[in-house]
Amino acid sequence: MINEIREKVSMYGYENTSLNEILTLIIGESASMNNLSSLSVNDLLLMSESDFKSIEGIGPRKAEILVATVALAKKLLQVNSNSNKLCIRSPEDMFNYPGLKTMALETQEVVKVFTLNTRNFITGEKVVFKGTLNTSLMHPREILLFALSKNAASVIVAHNHPSGDPTPTREDIEVTRRLFEAGKVIGIEVLDHIVVGDHRCISIKEMENMRCVI
Repeated sequence: MINEIREKVSMYGYENTSLNEILTLIIGESASMNNLSSLSVNDLLLMSESDFKSIEGIGPRKAEILVATVALAKKLLQVNSNSNKLCIRSPEDMFNYPGLKTMALETQEVVKVFTLNTRNFITGEKVVFKGTLNTSLMHPREILLFALSKNAASVIVAHNHPSGDPTPTREDIEVTRRLFEAGKVIGIEVLDHIVVGDHRCISIKEMENMRCVI
């Protein structure tokens, strides 16, 4: 089977190879493949070494290989996020940005700020909070200090809901209004506050019909 997969990759490339086939190339043919076949890419990215070891047929060595593969995938996603400047013309552009999409994989709440220049190109990003989020901890000062350090014209703020449901809470909306007002005071526009869930994101600016600036 491995030889068949290798031949397929040679002819059609990895982009036309299934997740199970790629996993087979990484850990070899074994009964454990049957237990991995039901997992999605997102499932794999969230699994720890102990999670892999709990699957029948996966021993310490294979678990180590899989954990290293997942870590490499996350690193590559981050490199792709940081190395490709993206012009943000709509919330959908932001939803597709790797630096935002990977927030859905976080098991803790994360607040991230993205800085933009006058042409709406992303120039930087930073995690300003990670843990159990109380919206009172999402202080505009931390966000806007980073924006000032990057000479940003504007920022987009995002945080995830580990529950998977991106529906903004009343507190999310209130902190968004505080961010908008604080940005106005120092002349840095807060373009949006985006909530990230498992399979979708929600723009609070759009939801609340705030002044359209993207």
